[in-house]
Amino acid sequence: MKGRLANLIKGSDAEKRAARLLRRKGYKIVDKNKSYKFGELDIIAEKGSQRIFVEVKFRSTQKFGDASEFVDATKQRRLIKAALSWIQVQDPQMHFSYRFDVIAIQDNSGIQGINWIENAFEATF
Repeated sequence: MKGRLANLIKGSDAEKRAARLLRRKGYKIVDKNKSYKFGELDIIAEKGSQRIFVEVKFRSTQKFGDASEFVDATKQRRLIKAALSWIQVQDPQMHFSYRFDVIAIQDNSGIQGINWIENAFEATF
């Protein structure tokens, strides 16, 4: 349990850092950590008439690849399904346009890097 708790804390910290970055870039955080049976939406942000579903990925090393590489096709399908569920409740009239971003946070020996991938993948609504 110790390892799982540590990972949850690191993940939570990464999401807070991602939210701070979004705010600094002029985005408003609309919602966070929305869970559905097919997946979780980490952050939903808004700027102008666009809402962004942001998947936050943290990796402490690049031993198994860059953090952004962990948003594979299966993960993308789950995020799209979760986003559709969120939209049905929050914006059923589709007043906003939507996109999917990935914020990958890599921590290598204390040197931290953030890679924000806008329009990381596409979905048709």
